[in-house]
Amino acid sequence: MMAIPPLRPVLLRALLIAAAAASCACSPAAHVRFGAVYVDLDGTVLGTDHRVRPATVRALERYKACGGQVGVATGRTLEQVKPFLADLAPTLPVVLFNGALSVDPDSLQVRAVRYLEPKVVVKVLEAGKDDPDLIGIVVHDVEETVIDRSTEELDRELAAGLIQPSRVLEGNPSAFSGRAVKVMLLTRSGKVEGVASRISAVVDDGSRALVTSPRTVEVVAPGVNKANAVLTALSEAGIDPKQTLLFGDSGNDVEMLSTVGIGFAMGNCRPEACQAALFRIGDNGTDAIAEVIERLALLPSCPSPRPSQSEALPSQPNPISGEAPKTE
Repeated sequence: MMAIPPLRPVLLRALLIAAAAASCACSPAAHVRFGAVYVDLDGTVLGTDHRVRPATVRALERYKACGGQVGVATGRTLEQVKPFLADLAPTLPVVLFNGALSVDPDSLQVRAVRYLEPKVVVKVLEAGKDDPDLIGIVVHDVEETVIDRSTEELDRELAAGLIQPSRVLEGNPSAFSGRAVKVMLLTRSGKVEGVASRISAVVDDGSRALVTSPRTVEVVAPGVNKANAVLTALSEAGIDPKQTLLFGDSGNDVEMLSTVGIGFAMGNCRPEACQAALFRIGDNGTDAIAEVIERLALLPSCPSPRPSQSEALPSQPNPISGEAPKTE
């Protein structure tokens, strides 16, 4: 992995060589070197103020106007993603729940979904029931969100994260019989690694426990990851994965950054994401993503925006605070 904060000439040359090695499968009218861009949300395309940076909005708009396509791949739920769709305006399927669910970018209708086995959910609920390092457990279905307890602390955290529980799990965890696409464990500060280790030990059917933020561990079904969902989306769109730029920062971005196209890890990346990506750029508080798109993804023939389009675009605030149970 190359660790270069700004897009210096050596980085630009290396990437241009990579671009030339695989011809773009874009439309002949396209003015882009790469046919697609997929971005993670938290810690990546969202700045340190939890908004999409105006420079990123402008760069993505120009990229799409010149023939490129844009997708989002996140651990979030659809409700948590909606505040940012106007700014990002994806043209490729939106990947949610770390790859367990994909929705159409326009209608937001479900395209594909992968469920956890109920017995796995039960094991996680039982393992976390008396864990002092946990604030609570959230079980996500496509249309329902169940929590394992109701406390003021958990309610406050979920409200800050735009998570609205449908009901509280009543009785023994073994009574759970519903479907789930993801289980999220909200940990206390500094306890995420320990919780991840303990949960990994009880998930034994190929399902995985991922550290997705400094305070969240998430369990997904076997074979579920952002990479597989993104590859499916690219295949359906007729885009060569080698002609895709991907941006991420966390443990649930590892496969996507290392196996699909050219991966860029943000400067604030977790160690496993830093190692998975081919390049490391500036952190999410900079305009690093916009710079990569402008200097690498666009051909010189791509028209520059008109003056009226170059003004800073408004970005919707993210109601999720820095300490809320957001996922990457």
